[in-house]
Amino acid sequence: MTRVEPCVLLKFGEMVLRGRNRGRFYEALQQNVRRILRDLGPLELRQRGGVLAVFAPDHADELVERARDVLGVVLLHPAVVVAKTPEAAARVAVDLLRGKDGTFAIRARRRDKGFPLTSQELAVLTGQAVVDELGL
Repeated sequence: MTRVEPCVLLKFGEMVLRGRNRGRFYEALQQNVRRILRDLGPLELRQRGGVLAVFAPDHADELVERARDVLGVVLLHPAVVVAKTPEAAARVAVDLLRGKDGTFAIRARRRDKGFPLTSQELAVLTGQAVVDELGL
């Protein structure tokens, strides 16, 4: 299986619109995250734009449940970090869907516009890998 790094993405609300005070809001949010999740052991926080990725390597499942209680967060997404290649994305999608049945949808959004495929092309490639491998 491809090496994956589980995390949870916390998306902020109106905070991203706040001009000169934005840094203070980010600091307060990170303090809230650390306080609520402190008993999960060492946390790694990676800030990027209006999204905070939170990593707690030994507590991925509990991280998602507990992060729901963080003030200032409007959306929460369980996620995994993988190598920045189309093949790695396809392999991880197949691994995540293995053992599941029903229908599925792939919606890709590239933050790095230098990625070799467009978002649509990545979604098609990944979806085709799932169909080919799992028959979903």
